[in-house]
Amino acid sequence: MKPVMVKKATITPGQYRDYLEDSMYLQPIHHSFRLQPEHYKPPALGRELTTPENVRFAEDYKRDTGLPLSVQEMGVTTPLIGRHTYPHELFSLNPSFFSSSRADLPMSYKDPTRRLHMYGFEGKTTPQRYARNVQPEGIIYGDVPEELITRFTTKPVRYEDLRQAARALMPTTSLQPSDLREKQQNVAAMLMSTGISPVLTQTGLSAQDTSLPEVVQSIHDPFAQWSQNQQRLNIPTEDLLYAGEPMNIAFQLLKERVRPEAKRHKLEYDKKYESTPERVKYREELNRERRRRGIYGSHDHKDISHTEGGKLTLEGEHENRARHFKDKGTLREL
Repeated sequence: MKPVMVKKATITPGQYRDYLEDSMYLQPIHHSFRLQPEHYKPPALGRELTTPENVRFAEDYKRDTGLPLSVQEMGVTTPLIGRHTYPHELFSLNPSFFSSSRADLPMSYKDPTRRLHMYGFEGKTTPQRYARNVQPEGIIYGDVPEELITRFTTKPVRYEDLRQAARALMPTTSLQPSDLREKQQNVAAMLMSTGISPVLTQTGLSAQDTSLPEVVQSIHDPFAQWSQNQQRLNIPTEDLLYAGEPMNIAFQLLKERVRPEAKRHKLEYDKKYESTPERVKYREELNRERRRRGIYGSHDHKDISHTEGGKLTLEGEHENRARHFKDKGTLREL
């Protein structure tokens, strides 16, 4: 039997330059990625977030922008479901512009015998993010449609191979893709094919010398793809929830678990209430004022609201709709 000739994967300097040009200044398709052991099911279905390791992480990095792992309901703690992800950049795998550095992953994932799969997420189900620490980890709450998830790895890989491949593809380190072992070069080729950027950069920049660490560090923006307009939790709601408002996030997740019968009753009540002559006249007055000001249909997130003096004023929709006091009324104080 003839031996099978296996061609060694080689990333040429030209291929590497093309990769940098295509990835450094273009918006990636995927907004985040996740690593998990090969025997785990694909991460479409959320898992309970209150694992001991997650709880320890939350306690160690507890800040004003901490994200809830559970909610309180009538004195009972209920775990939330979701998954942790990282920004879609190689810096997440090797968080250093200059040398070798290990990502903040579970220690068991870094075991040389552990094999991992890498998944990418796209669409509007972007993570709620933690504080702007070195590695801005985030959480995608709830379930995610399978069509928005792509498995990048055809075969499971070791974290160490991912880390070295990511380090070699960073334009600021001395390690080159051609210096990698064959298996690590295959991993590097896989990462390049996903369109993952070495680092996320600010949009609208002219080409700069990305071989200089200080240049890349100055334009590094790990939240460029996680704009607040896209940060929607994967739950049926029209409200935008942001990191920095953990109680609001927990309240919204709790609110979405209302019984279907109660939700249906509320919709019927609201429909009947809003069709009364008083409410119709109320909306007509506000819409007339919006047309007079030339902002009708502008989607500028501004409301025309009533003041205590009986006048109409313009204010942010969040401030207007959040002002509900049974003892004071809902009119704006001026």
